[in-house]
Amino acid sequence: MIDIRFVAGLESFAPAADWIGRAGLGHRLAVVQDTSVEDVPDMVLDAALWRTLVAFVQGFDPSGDVSIATTEKQVGRAELSLDAFLAAPGPADEDDWAPPHAVLLRAEGALKLCMITEAWWQVGGPAPYHDSCTYSIFAGHNLSESLPAFLRDAAGAQRWTIDPAVISASDEPPPSWLERLWRRLF
Repeated sequence: MIDIRFVAGLESFAPAADWIGRAGLGHRLAVVQDTSVEDVPDMVLDAALWRTLVAFVQGFDPSGDVSIATTEKQVGRAELSLDAFLAAPGPADEDDWAPPHAVLLRAEGALKLCMITEAWWQVGGPAPYHDSCTYSIFAGHNLSESLPAFLRDAAGAQRWTIDPAVISASDEPPPSWLERLWRRLF
């Protein structure tokens, strides 16, 4: 079973990108997927969870267009349509799969929702993100009820242990410039 929990709100040590705020997406709900799974020696990045979250993004505004930015630099510059991203060849083994940086939903020329992958499995990170694959979903309103319900009702939900509680983001001070540099280097 793969453990999933939720964190609502912005973290002082991981602020949202400026373009997210400019789009009016002031509410964050993080879906935290533990990468440690019992009886599995390697970290697990659950592609089925990512696909289910993409289905949530698509359903948020069915008239909108979903695009993918595989890296942060591609946001707004070199995004792929969801269809093009899914059609592109990927790793032959799903164990080698890693989620893209961002999934963006635009409708009527405006960003309506975005999902940013936070790769805490690469750097450790503070609780409750330590060694997780975290998907921060930014919207114009609170998703703390609708998104967990969507995951609980999704096909394949039996593979997840979903924590019913939604944790509030911490008020920890941001890391020093030296700590941020250390995280980027290692």
